[in-house]
Amino acid sequence: MRVSLSPFDLRNRTKSPNWNWDFVPFIATLLIGIMFVLLGSKFILYPGIPIELPAIQESEEFYLEGVPCTTELTLHDDQIVLFEGRIQSISKLEVTLKAFIDSCKEKEKTLLIRADHHVKMETFLSICHQAKKAGFKSLQIAATSETLPYNKN
Repeated sequence: MRVSLSPFDLRNRTKSPNWNWDFVPFIATLLIGIMFVLLGSKFILYPGIPIELPAIQESEEFYLEGVPCTTELTLHDDQIVLFEGRIQSISKLEVTLKAFIDSCKEKEKTLLIRADHHVKMETFLSICHQAKKAGFKSLQIAATSETLPYNKN
């Protein structure tokens, strides 16, 4: 049995649903999604210095290989800087390092920095920056955790 709507003219009297689409909620949802993606991704830079550790197998032994160093600098208690057997000022250290570089005849200039556990990271990074500006090509770090004889600890 087929129903016909034409006798009552119902087809012309019925309204089709209104399919207008509001863009504001769609854009708001899209922006929230973009915020979640960007804030949860690697686009955000984390503070710190990236250090790549050597990859080793569990079965193999690992030995640290040293690089021959040109000279060494020793830091004690975040205040005492020893370079070439003399106490140096941190503010004038770059001039001293530059003078050493100018007098050195080796091509690859490496600075060994010995530091105890009292040295602040800010001081250490300042000295590394001064050494790079002076002309050292690489740095080696030797840290000690035990207290030294002249410490009050």
